Amino acid sequence: MEGPVVWDRNAALRNDFVRRMALIEIDVLVAQSLGLTLDQLIDIYRIYFPVLQQNEAGTWYDKKGRIAWSCSKGLPGVGYLEEGRSPSRRRWEQILESSPRLLDCEAVIDFLPGGPQQVIRTFEGPFDMCDRVEDYKRAWDYFEAHKEKGAAE
Repeated sequence: MEGPVVWDRNAALRNDFVRRMALIEIDVLVAQSLGLTLDQLIDIYRIYFPVLQQNEAGTWYDKKGRIAWSCSKGLPGVGYLEEGRSPSRRRWEQILESSPRLLDCEAVIDFLPGGPQQVIRTFEGPFDMCDRVEDYKRAWDYFEAHKEKGAAE
């Protein structure tokens, strides 16, 4: 993904998927700057971050990059809701079996001036999960190629 040349309000990381990918890129760039190998980065992820692995394996994104459902305890009220709550994983998998194109739900937001407001959230399928190790590999290859290209100039 190419970013803007000038940093302004249009350069913000405006959805969950894009923010996740930025974190992947930061992990890779830091590992490379520390002289680690890709295998060492993956080992660190697999050995020292079991909760992150669990959350990655239990988070689905919609077509617009928003979290549609997550097992993460740190994200209450995020994503698709039924009766104001996130459905269980079993229920979420039942929802996915029907291959919905759109999922609508009501949610209460309480961070705007004027107090709590009820809104309709719409999530657009398909709903996909990510693979952090594969994303590390892609980012690693990209930055290695970029580094080699920069050295050749």
